[in-house]
Amino acid sequence: MALLMEALLTFFFVFIILGATDANVGWGKFAGIGIGLALGLVNIVGIPVDNCSVNPARSFGPAVFCPGAFHDFWIMVVGPFVGAIIAVIAWKVVSPYIAKGNR
Repeated sequence: MALLMEALLTFFFVFIILGATDANVGWGKFAGIGIGLALGLVNIVGIPVDNCSVNPARSFGPAVFCPGAFHDFWIMVVGPFVGAIIAVIAWKVVSPYIAKGNR
């Protein structure tokens, strides 16, 4: 369940980042607002399930200082990696159609 949640939440987060920062359809100077709101929403949904990492670097620090935490650390690496790769592929497929709709 945690692995699926990490992949799914990372997918949504990275997809929003790609959309907000895209040169053709992005929010320009206001991209940070969308990204921040997305991160907040991802955390609100994910923290009750698995403490929501969506960033392996964020999970590494606490794992270093918490004895025995590395046995679950792989979930916080594999899930975001898979979710991010799927988000990039999805954005590459969807973005040309979004750009056509904005013209």
